[in-house]
Amino acid sequence: MAKASAYFTLGHIKDQHDSKEIKQKLDALPGVLSVSISGSSGRVAVDFDTTGVESSRIGKQLEKMGYQILDSKVEDHIMSQEGGRGMPKDSQPDPKEVRREKANGQMPLTRENQNQNRNAKKQSIRNNDV
Repeated sequence: MAKASAYFTLGHIKDQHDSKEIKQKLDALPGVLSVSISGSSGRVAVDFDTTGVESSRIGKQLEKMGYQILDSKVEDHIMSQEGGRGMPKDSQPDPKEVRREKANGQMPLTRENQNQNRNAKKQSIRNNDV
């Protein structure tokens, strides 16, 4: 999946109703991942999968809705394949020490901290049933 972002500056976004309509119509296009709108500046940012939709189709949808496109810009995102994992760096799990630091000294609720009650009653195996 190749990801890209398209940025459009529109002529007139009147109110929140217009923003909601734009978001609904663009979200309905196949391949659109997210839509962000700044009504005050008339800017629309669309993250999309380039294998599902092209930026020109997004622009045509905006024009079909009656909006004038004053400016547009497209940026391709390059996903690195560090370590063969194929995950963006932000989605990789953090090491244990980093998680503790982010939690400000609080003990995070993770599997590592389960079943550490040393006083818990131990269950014996009955009739050698293993």
